[in-house]
Amino acid sequence: MSHTVERTKSIATERRKRTEAATILSLPLIAFAAVFVIYPLATGALTAFQSSTLLNQTNELNGIDNFISLFRSDGFAKAAGFTVGFSAVVVAIEMVLGFALALLMNRAFPGKKLFFTLLLLPIMVARLCWV
Repeated sequence: MSHTVERTKSIATERRKRTEAATILSLPLIAFAAVFVIYPLATGALTAFQSSTLLNQTNELNGIDNFISLFRSDGFAKAAGFTVGFSAVVVAIEMVLGFALALLMNRAFPGKKLFFTLLLLPIMVARLCWV
């Protein structure tokens, strides 16, 4: 009976240690998210409800007046329609080209290694620039 109690306590202790380790190891990611994701989103959301411009840096809150004027403007519908259409066309073309390249790379043909290298070279060069 005491062996079972000791075993249960050791399992509980091990779980607590793993949870503490996971929490400590997650702190850098949480800090990164707070600085580079949460803060800019909060700042952008606050700015969306202010009457501030680049030339007039005021912090007056004006509620949803910015959004009302945005949706009432003539250019918004045109810009939104263009963005949706452009995105749909670009995504469709990229999917077709990506699928065609995947099918091509799945087959054996002369010069496949060279073609594959040339295909991945821009990705690798861009990756090296960020290191």
